[in-house]
Amino acid sequence: MRKILLLVIVVILLLPGAASAQADANCGTLTPADCTLLAASQTAMAGLKSAAFDLHFTLHAENLGTEDVEILAIGSGAYHLDARAWNNRLSFANNRVLVRYLAQYLSDVSASLNLTISAQIGSDVEAAALQMRLVDSVGYFNFGGLRSLLGDSTLSGWGGLQLEAFLRLMLDQDPHVFDGYLSGGVLSSGSGTGSAVTTDSLLTASLGDVRRVKTAESGIAAFETRIKLSDFFDDPVFAAAFSEQLEQSAGTGVNAETMIPLMQMLVGDSELVMQQRIRVSDYYLDSLDLSYDLQLARFVQSMMFPDLPTDQPVHFDFNYNLAYDHFNDAPSISIPDNVLDILDYAKFQRLFSGGSLL
Repeated sequence: MRKILLLVIVVILLLPGAASAQADANCGTLTPADCTLLAASQTAMAGLKSAAFDLHFTLHAENLGTEDVEILAIGSGAYHLDARAWNNRLSFANNRVLVRYLAQYLSDVSASLNLTISAQIGSDVEAAALQMRLVDSVGYFNFGGLRSLLGDSTLSGWGGLQLEAFLRLMLDQDPHVFDGYLSGGVLSSGSGTGSAVTTDSLLTASLGDVRRVKTAESGIAAFETRIKLSDFFDDPVFAAAFSEQLEQSAGTGVNAETMIPLMQMLVGDSELVMQQRIRVSDYYLDSLDLSYDLQLARFVQSMMFPDLPTDQPVHFDFNYNLAYDHFNDAPSISIPDNVLDILDYAKFQRLFSGGSLL
C-alpha cells in the first residue's frame, strides 16, 4: 500500500510541471483565430509569475485479483517565480554547469503544496497528508502527516532539505547523475549531442490533433486533444527518445525494435484526453483536465499478471484536474514556523532509503 501512495505522490508532483510545459502551438485543423487564441494562452502561461491552484486526482483499477483499487488525492498549492521560468531550450556544457543553473532557478522559486491522499484496496484503507514548501532553495516537509507512509510513528513537525547542497552531493557521489538533462528539456541523451530530444520537440511532434469544443460558460474557450498512446511509438522523435532511454537504463542488450511493439500492445487503443479551458479575457489557463482509460490486452495481461484470469481484463481509469486562480497574485509563501531540523544529505538518505519507506 505504501508503494502505491508513493507512486501517486510522485505522479502528482510531476504532473503540474508536465501539464504546464510550453511547446509551440499544435494547431492541427483549428481555424486561424482558434490557433491564435491557443498560442496566446501558451504565451500568457509561460510569462506567469505566480498562481494558486487546486488539484483533484482519481485512479480506479479493477480485476487486479479479488479487490478493486481506489485512490483519491485532493489538494491545493501556489507558486511564485521571481525570475524567468525554466528554459527548455538551454544546453549545458557539463553536470556542474547544470547544477549551478538549477541552484539559481531554485533560489528564484517558492512553492507550496497541501495534499491529502487515500488509497483503498478492498476494505484496507491507508491515508497520508502531504505538506510541502519550497523557500530559498530549501524544501520543507511536514513529517507528521507522513508517519504511516514512512513507517515511523516518532516523526512529527517540519523538517527541511537544503536542495542546492543535496544536488551537489549527488553529483559528488555520481559525476554522471544528471547526464540525461544536459540539453535542458532533454528526455534522453548521454552527452547532450547527437540524438538529443527536447520536451518541446517531443510535444510538438507527437501530440494528437486538437479541436475546439463547446462550453456552457461565457468567457471560456475549451480545446480538447485526443492522443492515441500507441501513436507515440510510431513517431520517430518519441521512438528515438524511448530507444535511447531504454539503452541507458537497461543496457545495450535490450532490443528497442522488440520493445516498441510490445509497448504498443500494452497501451492498445487507449487514448489520453486533455482538455484546456482558457479565459479569453487574459488568455490564462482556467483549468486542465487529463483522463486516461487503459484496458490491458489479454496477451499483455497474461505476461504481467499470469495468476489473473484473462476473461476479466485488467482495467485502469485515471483522471486529473488542475484548476488555476490568483494569476500573478498568489498568496505569499513563507518558511514554516518551528522547523525542527534542516536535513543534510546523510540524514535524508537514512530517512528515505532505510527501507521503512518501501
